[in-house]
Amino acid sequence: MSLAEALYDDLWGTLKLLKNNGYDFAEIPADFGAKPETLAFYDELCGGKRAGWSIEELKERLPKMREMGFPMKSLFIFTDIILEQTDELGSFCKAYGVDTVVVSLLDINGSTEKLYEYAGILNALEEKLKPYGICICLHNHEIDFDDIQDKDGNKRPVFEVLLDACKGLKVELDIGWSTYADINLETFLKKYGMRIKYVHVKDLHKDFRQMDRDRCFVAAGKGAVDIEDCLQSVEKYGNHEIILIVDQDNSLGSILEDSLDSVKYLKRI
Repeated sequence: MSLAEALYDDLWGTLKLLKNNGYDFAEIPADFGAKPETLAFYDELCGGKRAGWSIEELKERLPKMREMGFPMKSLFIFTDIILEQTDELGSFCKAYGVDTVVVSLLDINGSTEKLYEYAGILNALEEKLKPYGICICLHNHEIDFDDIQDKDGNKRPVFEVLLDACKGLKVELDIGWSTYADINLETFLKKYGMRIKYVHVKDLHKDFRQMDRDRCFVAAGKGAVDIEDCLQSVEKYGNHEIILIVDQDNSLGSILEDSLDSVKYLKRI
């Protein structure tokens, strides 16, 4: 939800500012697959302003974004009711040149049964979207690396169990949340590096362990995440082109200013 408020207040001015300062494309959260209560929850996180774009807004805005040289490369969707909307989603993506949709892990409350139910939803979604040439990426948060019991009775990170149950999914690795979770990144990359398509670049305040989890973010290169080392490791084990996306969550300062500083940092390294 990086810049939802700024985009809500001044959509075209904000997009122009991002474009002029080094951003090449956007990943947009959309209403696809969401129940009304889900949208209300995320809107509240963004100060009561709409976070996701409706299908009508996407159709209106995406052509103009392409004209200004700032296309949407991926679409962040919800999965509450997505299996009811797969044909609409697939047709939309094909018509507007979108080849990737991104999903997050649902709140499964530590339930192995719910985790495998979700895996079934994602596998069904992948099969339904294959004819449209759409790739699905799974995005991580820190809690996704908590252990859960898999179907064989072994304790393993939730994210890894889900990836193993959904062989066709790619990964959108958030290095901020993976740092927060204190995972061994190299061990993870040895197994899943070839499945990474996108990297969410996020930095954490150096004292993030003593801070509010939802307000501990700073501009890339100014915090506790060793971004250069993370990206070098991803490049080493991924062995293919990785697309970087700045994910500037609720900053201690200005999200917009930190977003501009973050892309400048990435252009330097």
